[in-house]
Amino acid sequence: TVMTQKISVQTVTVLSLALMVELALGLVLGTSAEAQFRPPNRGAPRTTAGGATRSGSCITEKAPLTALVPKSKLALTTEARPTFFLYLPKTNAQSAEFTLKDIDENDIYRTTIPLTGQSGAVSFQLPADAPALEVGKDYQWFFNIVCQPSDRLRDDFVTAWIQRVEPTQTLLSALTNATPRQRPNIYAQAGIWQDTLAALTALRRNRPTDPTLTDEWNSLLKSVGIEQVPGGPPVGQLSLETRPAPLKRN
Repeated sequence: TVMTQKISVQTVTVLSLALMVELALGLVLGTSAEAQFRPPNRGAPRTTAGGATRSGSCITEKAPLTALVPKSKLALTTEARPTFFLYLPKTNAQSAEFTLKDIDENDIYRTTIPLTGQSGAVSFQLPADAPALEVGKDYQWFFNIVCQPSDRLRDDFVTAWIQRVEPTQTLLSALTNATPRQRPNIYAQAGIWQDTLAALTALRRNRPTDPTLTDEWNSLLKSVGIEQVPGGPPVGQLSLETRPAPLKRN
């Protein structure tokens, strides 16, 4: 009986320790099924050209062209060449233009994007020939739908800000041990908006018919004030043309 009691106590102790370790890992890894974004305590730079949207004449649905970013108009990323996300409404335009500028409004990268009738949430990644984002620096990006090539003042456009940050050791450790399903919430808990969307989009491409991912995407957008965007996360990417070539710093 004494031996049995000792074994039972040891068993309970081991189980308790295992449970504590599992709970601790769960907190670090963010094992919650749904990504819950914790916005960082910072906003977009104060400039004369802050986050904005302009509506022209070539959008053919109610939902507007929308940058999928938090209300602050600033999104963080750990990537040197991140993926950008927006809601592209139905339009009769044939092309769009993407521009990336530094804090002094110098062009860092500019390229044309052909539009072939796609609409909904879309994404596109800075290509390998684009300059890498520098850590700690703010960049402003513009997406212009070219409604009338002869009159660019009639463009529909949206603009927002992005900043590359160095991942903390805690974040790196969590990502090392995480499953693909855990990665969106890990980034969300760390306040890394751009990488949260990228991780959730990667899941959607592997599981395009999973309704829980659509619900999570919509819930995530609503949590930062984006409510007028229908549909779920993007499945494909917009293609960036290789011409015109990237612009270099002066």
